[in-house]
Amino acid sequence: MTAASEVTMDRVIAAMRAFDVELGEPQSTAVPGAVVTGINLNGFDVHFILMGGYLIVRADKPTGEKTDDANPALFLSCQNVNQGSPLPKSVVIDRTPELIVRSEVEILIGAGMTDEQLGLNLGAAVDGVLEAQQKVAEVRATFATAES
Repeated sequence: MTAASEVTMDRVIAAMRAFDVELGEPQSTAVPGAVVTGINLNGFDVHFILMGGYLIVRADKPTGEKTDDANPALFLSCQNVNQGSPLPKSVVIDRTPELIVRSEVEILIGAGMTDEQLGLNLGAAVDGVLEAQQKVAEVRATFATAES
């Protein structure tokens, strides 16, 4: 059995290479000690944020809708998806000129992880946030059809 070791951004980058995903150069953030890297996967901006005892995997998708013209169906779509699944969670970011759908998973890493654990968690997290984005889009399309 391999012992768990600290999860670093270098290990995250190496683990994602096993999925043929080459992440960008890690960058510091405004949060002391936090590091972020990311990539565009299937049209979604996917970020990997290492912060204390957490690794956050986040997928963002700009909607093209202006925040000032927000239709509540997008917010209801996120809520509908969140009710059906414990993880990941999806929200609408309305602090920018354009609404953004964000899906996110937090992975607890405080006790460290083996390479196998890290790979399995990252694979599930990436699949989860992309699936959540797809579900939000599907529910939104249903609301749009009902509005017509």
